[in-house]
Amino acid sequence: MSSTNLVSKLCLAAGVSACAIATSSALADKMPVEQSMSTLEYDLLSRSDLWTYQKLEGYSEAPFLSKLVKAGKLPPVGERLPAEPLVMSTKAMSEGIGLA
Repeated sequence: MSSTNLVSKLCLAAGVSACAIATSSALADKMPVEQSMSTLEYDLLSRSDLWTYQKLEGYSEAPFLSKLVKAGKLPPVGERLPAEPLVMSTKAMSEGIGLA
């Protein structure tokens, strides 16, 4: 008996659900061959690639903070920062500075 005849008889005997199961399993994609991840190569970032502590030549601040400095309500940015502030490296910012 051919497989087509068998599926047809099953569909008649067990109803439409058996037919749907038989056809869906025949059309399913095969599982991909398992691959080992032991040969996977990747680059890790170290702490020094992410940030460092250092004094910069100059500092920038948001315009609304500049207004507070001009009004005398806030010290200049250079006086508000430590001698060697935390500086984030742009190497770790894959989408650019200030983008998420």
